[in-house]
Amino acid sequence: MGNVFLSHSHEDKKFVNRLAADLMSAGVKVWLDEAEIKIGDSLILKIEEAISTVQYVAACLSLNSVKSNWVTKELDIAITKEIKGKHVVVLPLLLPGCREDEIPSFLSDKCYADFRNPDKYQSELRKLLLRIKPEAVLRSRYLFPTFDEKDVIIDVYRKNQLVDTANIPGMRNRVINYLLEAIYKHADPSERYWIYVALGEIGGKKAKSAIKKGLKDENEFARLGAEEAWKSITVSS
Repeated sequence: MGNVFLSHSHEDKKFVNRLAADLMSAGVKVWLDEAEIKIGDSLILKIEEAISTVQYVAACLSLNSVKSNWVTKELDIAITKEIKGKHVVVLPLLLPGCREDEIPSFLSDKCYADFRNPDKYQSELRKLLLRIKPEAVLRSRYLFPTFDEKDVIIDVYRKNQLVDTANIPGMRNRVINYLLEAIYKHADPSERYWIYVALGEIGGKKAKSAIKKGLKDENEFARLGAEEAWKSITVSS
Protein backbone atom coordinates (compact mmCIF):
# COMPACT_ATOMS: atom_id res chain seq x y z
CA MET A 1 0.00 0.00 0.00
CA GLY A 2 2.62 2.53 1.09
CA ASN A 3 0.63 5.30 2.74
CA VAL A 4 1.27 7.17 5.96
CA PHE A 5 -0.35 9.75 8.23
CA LEU A 6 2.16 12.27 9.63
CA SER A 7 1.13 13.11 13.19
CA HIS A 8 2.99 16.29 14.10
CA SER A 9 2.98 19.69 15.72
CA HIS A 10 2.58 22.67 13.40
CA GLU A 11 5.71 24.17 14.97
CA ASP A 12 7.66 21.38 13.23
CA LYS A 13 6.19 22.10 9.82
CA LYS A 14 9.54 22.81 8.14
CA PHE A 15 10.91 19.35 8.95
CA VAL A 16 7.59 17.61 8.30
CA ASN A 17 7.18 19.24 4.89
CA ARG A 18 10.66 18.07 3.88
CA LEU A 19 9.93 14.55 5.10
CA ALA A 20 6.57 14.50 3.31
CA ALA A 21 8.17 15.64 0.06
CA ASP A 22 10.86 12.95 0.25
CA LEU A 23 8.31 10.24 1.04
CA MET A 24 6.09 11.31 -1.83
CA SER A 25 9.06 11.38 -4.22
CA ALA A 26 9.55 7.69 -3.37
CA GLY A 27 5.92 6.93 -4.22
CA VAL A 28 4.43 7.00 -0.71
CA LYS A 29 1.01 8.59 -0.27
CA VAL A 30 1.22 11.06 2.60
CA TRP A 31 -1.72 12.38 4.63
CA LEU A 32 -1.20 15.95 5.94
CA ASP A 33 -4.01 17.66 7.79
CA GLU A 34 -3.74 21.06 6.09
CA ALA A 35 -3.93 19.42 2.68
CA GLU A 36 -6.88 17.14 3.50
CA ILE A 37 -9.12 19.04 5.92
CA LYS A 38 -11.38 21.68 4.40
CA ILE A 39 -13.26 24.56 6.00
CA GLY A 40 -16.33 23.23 7.80
CA ASP A 41 -15.00 19.68 8.23
CA SER A 42 -15.10 18.05 11.64
CA LEU A 43 -11.46 17.82 12.69
CA ILE A 44 -11.81 14.73 14.86
CA LEU A 45 -13.96 12.88 12.32
CA LYS A 46 -11.52 13.62 9.48
CA ILE A 47 -8.57 12.51 11.61
CA GLU A 48 -10.33 9.29 12.65
CA GLU A 49 -11.28 8.60 9.03
CA ALA A 50 -7.73 9.20 7.84
CA ILE A 51 -6.11 6.99 10.47
CA SER A 52 -8.61 4.23 9.78
CA THR A 53 -7.61 4.14 6.11
CA VAL A 54 -3.82 4.63 6.18
CA GLN A 55 -1.34 1.82 6.70
CA TYR A 56 0.96 3.67 9.09
CA VAL A 57 0.96 6.66 11.42
CA ALA A 58 4.36 8.32 11.75
CA ALA A 59 4.61 9.96 15.17
CA CYS A 60 6.89 12.97 14.63
CA LEU A 61 8.15 13.38 18.21
CA SER A 62 9.63 16.74 19.14
CA LEU A 63 9.69 19.15 22.07
CA ASN A 64 6.51 20.62 20.58
CA SER A 65 4.55 17.49 19.68
CA VAL A 66 5.08 15.61 22.97
CA LYS A 67 3.22 18.48 24.67
CA SER A 68 0.47 18.68 22.07
CA ASN A 69 -2.94 17.44 23.16
CA TRP A 70 -3.99 17.09 19.54
CA VAL A 71 -1.02 14.88 18.65
CA THR A 72 -1.81 12.79 21.73
CA LYS A 73 -5.38 12.30 20.48
CA GLU A 74 -4.12 11.23 17.05
CA LEU A 75 -1.71 8.71 18.57
CA ASP A 76 -4.40 7.35 20.91
CA ILE A 77 -6.55 6.60 17.85
CA ALA A 78 -3.59 5.02 16.05
CA ILE A 79 -2.52 2.86 19.00
CA THR A 80 -6.10 1.62 19.39
CA LYS A 81 -6.05 0.61 15.72
CA GLU A 82 -2.71 -1.16 16.25
CA ILE A 83 -3.98 -3.11 19.25
CA LYS A 84 -7.20 -4.16 17.51
CA GLY A 85 -5.45 -5.15 14.30
CA LYS A 86 -2.50 -6.81 16.05
CA HIS A 87 0.02 -5.36 13.61
CA VAL A 88 2.40 -2.39 13.61
CA VAL A 89 0.72 0.92 12.84
CA VAL A 90 2.60 3.61 14.77
CA LEU A 91 6.16 4.46 13.69
CA PRO A 92 7.99 6.79 16.12
CA LEU A 93 10.31 9.38 14.57
CA LEU A 94 12.60 11.40 16.85
CA LEU A 95 13.01 14.96 15.60
CA PRO A 96 15.86 17.33 16.57
CA GLY A 97 15.77 18.28 20.24
CA CYS A 98 13.67 15.33 21.42
CA ARG A 99 15.26 13.12 24.09
CA GLU A 100 14.57 9.42 24.62
CA ASP A 101 13.09 10.13 28.06
CA GLU A 102 10.51 12.39 26.42
CA ILE A 103 9.06 9.60 24.27
CA PRO A 104 5.49 8.87 25.44
CA SER A 105 5.36 5.77 27.63
CA PHE A 106 3.06 3.91 25.22
CA LEU A 107 5.74 4.25 22.50
CA SER A 108 8.83 3.70 24.65
CA ASP A 109 9.24 0.02 23.73
CA LYS A 110 9.17 0.69 19.98
CA CYS A 111 12.21 0.99 17.73
CA TYR A 112 12.34 4.49 16.29
CA ALA A 113 13.90 6.36 13.37
CA ASP A 114 16.31 8.93 14.75
CA PHE A 115 16.25 12.19 12.77
CA ARG A 116 17.94 14.24 15.50
CA ASN A 117 21.28 14.36 13.69
CA PRO A 118 20.88 16.18 10.34
CA ASP A 119 23.86 14.24 8.93
CA LYS A 120 21.91 11.00 9.43
CA TYR A 121 18.75 12.19 7.66
CA GLN A 122 19.21 10.09 4.51
CA SER A 123 20.07 6.87 6.35
CA GLU A 124 17.07 7.26 8.68
CA LEU A 125 14.84 8.03 5.70
CA ARG A 126 15.98 4.78 4.10
CA LYS A 127 15.01 2.88 7.27
CA LEU A 128 11.59 4.53 7.29
CA LEU A 129 10.99 3.85 3.60
CA LEU A 130 11.98 0.23 3.94
CA ARG A 131 9.22 -0.18 6.54
CA ILE A 132 6.53 1.79 4.73
CA LYS A 133 7.12 0.82 1.11
CA PRO A 134 10.16 -1.41 0.48
CA GLU A 135 9.45 -1.78 -3.22
CA ALA A 136 9.81 1.99 -3.57
CA VAL A 137 13.17 1.88 -1.85
CA LEU A 138 14.44 -0.68 -4.34
CA ARG A 139 13.71 1.68 -7.21
CA SER A 140 15.25 4.70 -5.53
CA ARG A 141 18.64 6.03 -4.52
CA TYR A 142 17.91 5.44 -0.85
CA LEU A 143 18.90 1.80 -0.52
CA PHE A 144 21.87 1.60 -2.89
CA PRO A 145 23.52 5.03 -2.77
CA THR A 146 26.93 5.76 -4.23
CA PHE A 147 29.79 4.91 -1.92
CA ASP A 148 31.06 8.48 -1.78
CA GLU A 149 28.01 9.57 0.24
CA LYS A 150 29.29 10.43 3.70
CA ASP A 151 26.15 9.26 5.47
CA VAL A 152 26.30 5.69 4.12
CA ILE A 153 27.45 3.66 7.10
CA ILE A 154 26.97 -0.07 7.33
CA ASP A 155 25.97 -0.71 10.93
CA VAL A 156 23.50 -3.10 12.56
CA TYR A 157 20.49 -1.12 11.28
CA ARG A 158 21.81 -0.92 7.73
CA LYS A 159 22.70 -4.62 7.95
CA ASN A 160 19.11 -5.46 8.88
CA GLN A 161 17.84 -3.36 5.96
CA LEU A 162 19.99 -5.20 3.47
CA VAL A 163 19.20 -8.66 4.84
CA ASP A 164 15.47 -7.88 4.69
CA THR A 165 15.86 -6.65 1.13
CA ALA A 166 17.78 -9.77 0.10
CA ASN A 167 14.69 -11.79 1.05
CA ILE A 168 12.62 -9.95 -1.55
CA PRO A 169 12.38 -11.96 -4.79
CA GLY A 170 14.93 -10.83 -7.35
CA MET A 171 17.02 -8.79 -4.90
CA ARG A 172 19.40 -11.38 -3.43
CA ASN A 173 22.23 -11.04 -5.97
CA ARG A 174 21.96 -7.26 -6.04
CA VAL A 175 22.38 -7.03 -2.28
CA ILE A 176 25.26 -9.51 -2.25
CA ASN A 177 27.08 -7.58 -5.00
CA TYR A 178 26.57 -4.35 -3.06
CA LEU A 179 28.05 -5.93 0.06
CA LEU A 180 30.99 -7.41 -1.82
CA GLU A 181 31.83 -3.98 -3.20
CA ALA A 182 31.35 -2.46 0.23
CA ILE A 183 34.00 -4.73 1.75
CA TYR A 184 36.64 -2.98 -0.34
CA LYS A 185 35.12 0.51 -0.17
CA HIS A 186 34.69 0.63 3.61
CA ALA A 187 37.95 0.72 5.53
CA ASP A 188 36.29 0.90 8.94
CA PRO A 189 36.63 -2.54 10.64
CA SER A 190 33.28 -2.14 12.40
CA GLU A 191 31.56 -1.76 9.03
CA ARG A 192 33.34 -4.81 7.65
CA TYR A 193 32.16 -6.70 10.73
CA TRP A 194 28.51 -6.03 9.83
CA ILE A 195 29.11 -6.71 6.15
CA TYR A 196 30.37 -10.19 6.95
CA VAL A 197 27.48 -10.80 9.36
CA ALA A 198 25.00 -9.70 6.68
CA LEU A 199 26.56 -12.04 4.11
CA GLY A 200 26.33 -14.88 6.63
CA GLU A 201 22.62 -14.25 7.14
CA ILE A 202 21.92 -13.99 3.41
CA GLY A 203 23.96 -17.05 2.41
CA GLY A 204 24.90 -18.45 -0.99
CA LYS A 205 28.16 -19.39 -2.71
CA LYS A 206 29.35 -15.85 -3.40
CA ALA A 207 28.66 -14.81 0.20
CA LYS A 208 30.41 -17.90 1.54
CA SER A 209 33.48 -17.23 -0.59
CA ALA A 210 33.71 -13.62 0.66
CA ILE A 211 33.29 -14.71 4.28
CA LYS A 212 36.05 -17.30 3.87
CA LYS A 213 38.41 -14.54 2.73
CA GLY A 214 37.21 -12.46 5.68
CA LEU A 215 38.54 -15.09 8.07
CA LYS A 216 41.96 -13.69 7.13
CA ASP A 217 40.95 -10.03 7.51
CA GLU A 218 43.83 -7.99 8.92
CA ASN A 219 41.62 -6.53 11.64
CA GLU A 220 40.67 -8.67 14.61
CA PHE A 221 37.21 -7.15 15.04
CA ALA A 222 36.37 -7.56 11.35
CA ARG A 223 37.61 -11.17 11.52
CA LEU A 224 35.23 -11.73 14.43
CA GLY A 225 32.34 -10.79 12.16
CA ALA A 226 33.61 -13.17 9.50
CA GLU A 227 33.96 -15.97 12.05
CA GLU A 228 30.40 -15.40 13.26
CA ALA A 229 29.16 -15.34 9.67
CA TRP A 230 31.10 -18.50 8.82
CA LYS A 231 29.40 -20.41 11.64
CA SER A 232 26.02 -19.16 10.44
CA ILE A 233 26.54 -19.93 6.76
CA THR A 234 28.10 -23.38 7.27
CA VAL A 235 25.26 -24.46 9.57
CA SER A 236 22.62 -23.39 7.05
CA SER A 237 24.37 -24.88 4.00
